[in-house]
Order: sequence, then structure tokens, then C-alpha cells
Amino acid sequence: MKRKEELTDEDLKVLSGEIKKLCKCGCGRAIVPKKYHERLGIPKYVAGHSVIVSNIKKTGKTYEEIYGKEDGEQRKQNLMKPKSVPSNKKGKNYDELYGAEKASKIKDKLVVGHLGQKPWNKGLTKETNGSLARMSERQKGKKRHKLSKTKHQKNIEMHGHVA
Repeated sequence: MKRKEELTDEDLKVLSGEIKKLCKCGCGRAIVPKKYHERLGIPKYVAGHSVIVSNIKKTGKTYEEIYGKEDGEQRKQNLMKPKSVPSNKKGKNYDELYGAEKASKIKDKLVVGHLGQKPWNKGLTKETNGSLARMSERQKGKKRHKLSKTKHQKNIEMHGHVA
């Protein structure tokens, strides 16, 4: 990948927001500049689109030839849509979206999926790990919300220790 000194004038303009760079697959979506693009350079494709292009190049066919006229057109349209959380779900928790009973089932499945996983910070202390030391420094002097305190207390009551 390119280094910052090797970035072109066009790349610098994209990073500064002066111009937009479009995905080379032809979907029409703009590549959103990220902080790491300053180091590594601006990619040619929106995430995931290079695979699509490589499949088309391998077969030598168009979307329509691969997927059929209707489905190929639909897939092209889906590529152009930005991926985001639907507005009717933004800012809502599982209880508000699905009701208490279904939310409870969803949460239980999420918990089961993580059972047996070793926490990334198990056995580490701020004295032995730089990440924990930095996290600790950032938290010093900050006020905790009273709800987080009660959640913390519930964890201690349920598990007999801090999770």
C-alpha cells in the first residue's frame, strides 16, 4: 500500500473532503475517507465490492448474465444503497423493538454465544498492560452515571464478583 508521502494530489483532496472518489466497480457509491487511509492510501473499491468485480472478471460475464436480468439489476441496485440502521430502529433497545419476551430470548442467545470465551483482559493489570493503563488514566476523575453503578451492583449480587 501507499505511504503518506506517496499519496497523489487526488488522494489528498479525497482525504480533505474536497472531492469524492467513486467505487471502481461501477456501483456509484463514494468511498468514505477513513483516518487509516492517510497511512495506507485510498482504496479502489467500497468494502466488499472488489470480490464482486473479481467474480465478474473471472467469468467474463456481466451481472445480468450471471444472475439473470431481473436479479442482476436488483443486485446492482443493492450495491448502490448505503448500509445503515433503519430509522425506525435507531436509538431503541431490544425491549422496545421486539417486546420483553422476545427480547429476553434474543439476549439469552447472545449470552450463550459468549459462554466459555476468555475475556481479553483476564489476568492483565494496569501495571502489566499499557492498554489498561491508558484506559484507567482516561477514566480517572470521571463521574459514573448512577444507572451504571446499580448495574455494577446487580452483577456483584448475581455472580458474587465483578464480571
